[in-house]
Amino acid sequence: MKRRVILVFLSTTMLATAVGATDYQVELSVELVKPANRDYLNIESCQAPGEEELQLSWSLDSSPLWVGAQDGDIFLAADDTCSSALVEIGKSASEGLDVSISEGQTSGQYPETGDTLLLSDVVGLDCNGSEERDYYLCIRWEYEEQVGIYSNKYIYRGGALLRFDVKRPEAPLLSSISPGESNLRVSWETPADDDIDDYIIHYRPEGTQEDNQVVVTDAALTSAQVTGLENGVTYEVWMTAVDLASNESDPSNLLTGMPEPVKDFWESYRDAGGSEDGGFCFVATAAWGSYASPWVKELRGLRDRVLLPSTAGRHLVSAYYRYGPRWARAIRGSEPHRAVARLALAPLAGLAVASRLGPLEWLLLGLAGVLVLALLGLGLGRLRRLLGQRTSTLVLLLTVGLAGLSAPAARAAESDTAQVEELSGVPPRFQFELRFGFYRPRVDSEDGLNGQPFKEIFGGDSELLFELGLDYQIWRGFGVVYAGASLGFVQYLGKALTSTGEKTADTTVFNLLPLRLGAGYAFDKFWDWWGVPLLPYVEGGLDYYIWWVLDGVGDVASWDDGQGNSRSARGGIFGGHLSVGMKLLLDALDREAAGNLEAQTGVKNSFLFVEYSWSWIDGFGSGDHMNLGDDTIMFGLAMEF
Repeated sequence: MKRRVILVFLSTTMLATAVGATDYQVELSVELVKPANRDYLNIESCQAPGEEELQLSWSLDSSPLWVGAQDGDIFLAADDTCSSALVEIGKSASEGLDVSISEGQTSGQYPETGDTLLLSDVVGLDCNGSEERDYYLCIRWEYEEQVGIYSNKYIYRGGALLRFDVKRPEAPLLSSISPGESNLRVSWETPADDDIDDYIIHYRPEGTQEDNQVVVTDAALTSAQVTGLENGVTYEVWMTAVDLASNESDPSNLLTGMPEPVKDFWESYRDAGGSEDGGFCFVATAAWGSYASPWVKELRGLRDRVLLPSTAGRHLVSAYYRYGPRWARAIRGSEPHRAVARLALAPLAGLAVASRLGPLEWLLLGLAGVLVLALLGLGLGRLRRLLGQRTSTLVLLLTVGLAGLSAPAARAAESDTAQVEELSGVPPRFQFELRFGFYRPRVDSEDGLNGQPFKEIFGGDSELLFELGLDYQIWRGFGVVYAGASLGFVQYLGKALTSTGEKTADTTVFNLLPLRLGAGYAFDKFWDWWGVPLLPYVEGGLDYYIWWVLDGVGDVASWDDGQGNSRSARGGIFGGHLSVGMKLLLDALDREAAGNLEAQTGVKNSFLFVEYSWSWIDGFGSGDHMNLGDDTIMFGLAMEF
């Protein structure tokens, strides 16, 4: 009986102990200290294993729970859980301990200061093989805590990624070399390896021992450009691939290519007889007719006080003296052209005057401005009431015959108008516009041009022009009168041509940046009178198109006239535009949604619109500029606020 009781007691104790035992995984923060600045061992490491050091550092964020010193193990594992060792480090022969963890220690490193761990000391990594895999350099120790009949085990472990890769990647296969001006376009087929990080293009003049290199850092590319070469010289080209562990492949096959002169768009245009010289022209003397004009004096003062003291200003002045005379000759004999130039220069002249004002003068000018705005507001209010009185009779006579038919719609419009007033309180003053349309400048229509250089380079298709505009509504009464400005962008891509007219690998780019100042009128009475949410409008204004051309290597193109005179492919051209269009008031489709939009964003009205625009951008017919104008249909979205 006593023996049975003892057996039952022992069985119960063992069961309780087993049930009460718990394993706790405690993560350590582990970082790779050596190799420095990389997390891999590669072929180069294995070429000198006695010089390649390994070291890790570890830290514990929580409080240490163990009592007494603990025996730590250092090894390579398959993942950062460090559950088992794939390659032992330091005790591969089951001799000794890797590291001793003292009681209360919360950070450390292995090997400790003064000791070294070399790649040659690690048995289990085969430098003579072709292994490529990710390891984790781990540290791990265990502490078992006895609490009565219960036992808790704390497993401290953590690892840092260490890739071991001694397999060279496959070499890429060169497929073609396309010549360009002072460059070669190199194309290749990618190798089968999935760990390619970079490509290196090697090149040298044929017959030399040079090894010039271009590094391609995007492994997804299959072609790249080698620039800075000499036309007429044959170059040998080959490639290597570099994997994530910086192992370089064997050389690829070798191809040769010879850069050759080509014509980008700017060169084709000038060789065809184009008159555009480029440059940004601001010619005050020709605009005002005299060097002694007060406005010209103010602009000279702005040059001396503001521009010349700075490097950027001196470059601007230099460009003025280089290109200015051409624009002066273009406008000197035409009073309309001089008037437009004066209008364009007026803000700059005003800035010149303002730069000389003192604090007291600014204060007086500000007070005068407030007074003028107040008087202008009063005058516009009286004009609005006068126009309202005179037009009401005319409106009554024109609509009396349609009153019966339009009464329901008119009442709806009146209700909607009242709702707008209730929501907004004040009429909108600004309008933001986003417009787009297909645009193709009439470059090839220039008088005296031989051939069609624009079409030969860029083809016959139009490209999408985007514009952003902001208008200020000057007056609202019998319609809306507004003025504003806009900024746009459109780009054309084409291939440069050889001397025989064949397309090359060089891409030439023509960029346009249209700047517009304009004013317009929108008729909104269809909505006010009959509830028809359509607003016809017309607008026009002054344009200035900034343009620049890029050659096959992405630099601003240039043209040499053969006499030592070079022309850079960038400049600006004045012109004008006229547009007619129709807006659709979106608020009429859902008044509740429109009210919510206004309450949340301040947008009072929104429109979809379509317009037909005529633009003539040729220096107002001066005869020495490209024609960048076009007739186009534009679509867009407008929002009043």
